[in-house]
Amino acid sequence: MSRVRKRKSSSTSSRGGRSTAKESRGNIQRSSQKSKSTSTQGRRGKRKAKKKKRVLRNISIILFIGLIFTASGLLFITSKANKIFVPKPTNPTVGDKEPEGSEKEYSFKESELYTYDRKKDEERYLNILVMGIDGENRNQRIDSWTRTDAMMLVSLDKETNKTNIISIPRDIYSDKINSTTQKINSAHAVGGPYKAIEVVEDIFDTKVDNYIKINYQGFRDFIDAIGGVYVEIDRDMIYDDEGQDLKIRFNKGDKLTLKGKKAEEYIRWRKNNEDAPPAVGGGSDFARIEKMQYFIGQVIKELASVSTVFEINDILDSIANNVETDMEPGTIVDLALKINKIKSGVEMHTPEVFEGNQFAPNLGKIQSYYFIDDKNIINTLKLFHGDGYINKRYLRIKIENCTSKSGLAADFGKFLRGKRYGNLELTDGIKREESVVIINNRLDEYTRKVFEDEVNMDNIQYTNDSSEYFDVIIKLGKDHDYIR
Repeated sequence: MSRVRKRKSSSTSSRGGRSTAKESRGNIQRSSQKSKSTSTQGRRGKRKAKKKKRVLRNISIILFIGLIFTASGLLFITSKANKIFVPKPTNPTVGDKEPEGSEKEYSFKESELYTYDRKKDEERYLNILVMGIDGENRNQRIDSWTRTDAMMLVSLDKETNKTNIISIPRDIYSDKINSTTQKINSAHAVGGPYKAIEVVEDIFDTKVDNYIKINYQGFRDFIDAIGGVYVEIDRDMIYDDEGQDLKIRFNKGDKLTLKGKKAEEYIRWRKNNEDAPPAVGGGSDFARIEKMQYFIGQVIKELASVSTVFEINDILDSIANNVETDMEPGTIVDLALKINKIKSGVEMHTPEVFEGNQFAPNLGKIQSYYFIDDKNIINTLKLFHGDGYINKRYLRIKIENCTSKSGLAADFGKFLRGKRYGNLELTDGIKREESVVIINNRLDEYTRKVFEDEVNMDNIQYTNDSSEYFDVIIKLGKDHDYIR
């Protein structure tokens, strides 16, 4: 009887089946763990994404709120700037009523003396005449016409943000005011801000774009609004004037932060009392100008810390009733926001003048004045212009008639005046055959070239004689004929 062997493979297969089930359960567990891990990572990624969105949303909200506040601040500033803004008259002869009710006519003439590329300069420079009105009446209204106690011409180069400030002495002579007053500080009293602009344009051969005027109350309020100004006293300053409510007391070596009235006393000091020790450099308008320039430099440092539109708004708010300007509100805001760029490039200057005497019709006697030194004024005038500036009015030209032809020098003078050269001296000279033009090399290359082209004469010579008063000497010989 044969036996049938049972195959062991069945039991083996059975064990193998149990093993496979375990592996399956392990795989399911691992798969479940992977699924859980993937699910966890997904939830974390979603949380991170949500968090990032919240951060971005918060940043956007903050920026939006910042823009709202900035815009609001700019609107506030513009509204305050509007309070001090006075539009330019569209008609030069429109009357402007004084507080007392009397009518005065604005002087508003475009100067015909410009001798440069005016359009080019107007695009590059912003020139502002700043006036402090006289303090004889401490309650003087800002819209009244009175003498100016201080005048400065501020020129901002828009390309470089460099600013030049020219202090104008009060006693400079001008024949453009009227027939009875000649000192420049009378111009505003005679014809208001635009008469002052006309006179300054005439002296400095430049276009004045806008004016700003401030009274002493406005000055005090402004200094208080910026927190005062730090100064170091370099000399004893002792002066009393009961009529102007001045009692100035500063001691050499003092280091002070001046506010309001004390700041006013500092800038108004000119000299010491007769019974006080004499002050170094005191006794003239130039001593006062020197102190004022130092003070302005310190003010600019203080303004550098003004960084928000709201601080600017507070300053404008404090001076709104005591400042007047024809500068558009948008320009005021733009300049206020640029102060940090402008502050590092500010330079102070005083024009070259000399003291002399002139008959004063309003006083009926000889009066002392300061006169522009036309030999050196060119250095100041170039501050208002770019390359290629020539001031024909201050160019000193002598024309000699070196022939027997009557009126030859006058004829050539008329020719030069037609080309806007105004400082001419006509005289007779030693007879000569050939005409010659002698140009002093102290003139810059551009001025020499312009004159050579316009005078159109063949024989041109040059001299280095620094003692010679005239910049150009023209000797008209027999070879020259009448132009007319």
